[in-house]
Amino acid sequence: MTLKLVFPDDVEFTKLIQRDRNANLTVAALEVAREAQPGLSFRPTLEWISKRALEVQSMLSGKHDPRNQLQALAQCLSGTHGLHGSSSAYDQAEASYLNRVVSTGTGLPISLSLVWWEVARSIGIPLQGVSAPLQFLLRLESEEGPLFVDAFRGGLILDWEECLEWLTDLSQLPEDEVRPMMDPARPREIMTRMLNNLKVLHVKQGHWELAHQVQRRLTALLPGRFDQHRDLGLIAFKAGHYGLAVQLLEDCLRSCDGSERSVLTRHWQEAVRCLSERN
Repeated sequence: MTLKLVFPDDVEFTKLIQRDRNANLTVAALEVAREAQPGLSFRPTLEWISKRALEVQSMLSGKHDPRNQLQALAQCLSGTHGLHGSSSAYDQAEASYLNRVVSTGTGLPISLSLVWWEVARSIGIPLQGVSAPLQFLLRLESEEGPLFVDAFRGGLILDWEECLEWLTDLSQLPEDEVRPMMDPARPREIMTRMLNNLKVLHVKQGHWELAHQVQRRLTALLPGRFDQHRDLGLIAFKAGHYGLAVQLLEDCLRSCDGSERSVLTRHWQEAVRCLSERN
């Protein structure tokens, strides 16, 4: 089926779908948060970020060394304002919502990194996101080579070799697999990772309507992926969107491999039954 997913109120997220290089990732993340928090105003969060940018800028007067820039960001954001990671954040959807990250001080590696990134961007520090295995990081180029910062661990700064060794130990992957994952990530990749975090959490907690909202966005960002259409069909069924589930699962059954056919058939039949009872 041809599935048209639109987000008329989400200008920046729509730019990401359209691969517009001018998309504002921070605002797109707030648009995701607004779907779970209807009526959310972005202004308080953006004003908080602007104030932190001014604080960091005043700390960097006359200093242009990249390591000094990262240390100033860490002192301001993790030190003065207490932004930090917590193991409990992995069980809380609000740890992915930027407005809640700045109000509670707690977030996931990727949401904390987005706050850091926006503060830095506001004053011309060219931080880049890194979709590293098991831990999202930030990267800043320097004359000594790239420097990496872990916003989840209070702004810990690592050089290339330190970061490679740590990620290899953390992921248990060989170094030649880890190295490419230390390259800067594109905005769509960052948003996809953030949405996947939310999707896994909502499914785990049985919050099917929230999972459906997130999966719609993932499918819009990755329109050619069979697994995203399949998951949207399965989650739509769980969320009670039986008409959509029937259409999507019917379409998936035309192209799925044998290992998935029985599961998809069962859910399709159940969705048809639920739809007929509703009508």
